[in-house]
Amino acid sequence: MIDESKLQALHLRDPLPRQLGNLASSVNRLGFLIASRKPSSLVGQLFRECQLFAAWTAHEADFETKLALEDLQSSLTVLQSAFSVEEAAEDWRAQCNQTCAQWSQRLLELSGLLNVKPEALSR
Repeated sequence: MIDESKLQALHLRDPLPRQLGNLASSVNRLGFLIASRKPSSLVGQLFRECQLFAAWTAHEADFETKLALEDLQSSLTVLQSAFSVEEAAEDWRAQCNQTCAQWSQRLLELSGLLNVKPEALSR
C-alpha cells in the first residue's frame, strides 16, 4: 500500500512538465504490466497511482491539459473496470497496452518535454 500523502508531496514538488512526464511514464508502465500479465494487485496499485497523479496534476494545469487529464481519468476507470472482467483476454491486454501508450504520448506532448534539449533535463 502506498502512502498517498507522501506520494502527493513528492509528485507536487516537481514542475508541471515533469509531473506530466512522470504520469506519462506511469501510464505507459501500466499498459506494459497489463500486457505482461503481472499480478492484479500490482496493476491495481498502478491504476490508483495514475489516477492520483492525474488528479493532482490537474490543479496546476491549463484548460486544455485539465480536459486531457479528465479524459485520462475516465479512460483509466473504464480500463480498470474491464481489467477484472477481461483479465484473461490476450487481445484486450494488447489493446490496453496500445491505449496506454497513446495516452503516454499525449501526456508527453502536453508536457512540452519532447521539445526540450536533453542537456536541459538534467538541471
